[in-house]
Parts: sequence; structure tokens; C-alpha cells
Amino acid sequence: MLNPQGPERYANYTVIALAQLKTGSYHTAIEWSKKAGKAPYDNLHILLSALFTNHWTGDMDEASQIADRIKSAFPEVTQAKIFKLDTLAGDFSSLAAGIFTAHGIK
Repeated sequence: MLNPQGPERYANYTVIALAQLKTGSYHTAIEWSKKAGKAPYDNLHILLSALFTNHWTGDMDEASQIADRIKSAFPEVTQAKIFKLDTLAGDFSSLAAGIFTAHGIK
């Protein structure tokens, strides 16, 4: 049975945010992305998805805060490592590279 208060809910929020983004429901995507970004632990995939969603929808302040959290929690992270680990980033490699560069992830 799924626990609606379990720690995996943040990953679920990420999936919902990305689905909303793909359908063009940008405001809804932001709402779910913000929920995902409030995870009390650092998960690279969740944070990357929150970064993408906030950047794509124009919330650069939130995107910058998430990028700072990524750089702090994962100081060894690089674009090359992200593209190897994260299929979402790989699917949108040219767009993702621009987002990473804009937010100081080398």
C-alpha cells in the first residue's frame, strides 16, 4: 500500500510536475515542482526536475535557489555526470546544458 506521507511522495510530485509541463499546464507544473523541491532530503533527480520546471516556466529566483542547493549537496556534480545519470537531462541535452550553465553548474 502506498503511504501518501511517505518520503517517496516527493518523487511522485516530480513525475506529476514533469507530466504537467509536457501537457503545457505550466502553473500546475510549478505547484507540483515546488512541492517536490521541499523534500527534506537531497535527491539529485528531484532537485534537477525542480530546477528544470522552475527555469522553463520563468521562475528564475526559485531555479537559482534550487541550483544552489544542488551545488551545495552535490559539489562534485557536473553536467557530464548529470547527463550520464539522469535520463531527463539526456533527453533534453541542449536545453538542459543551457539551464545548467545559466545557473552555474559546469
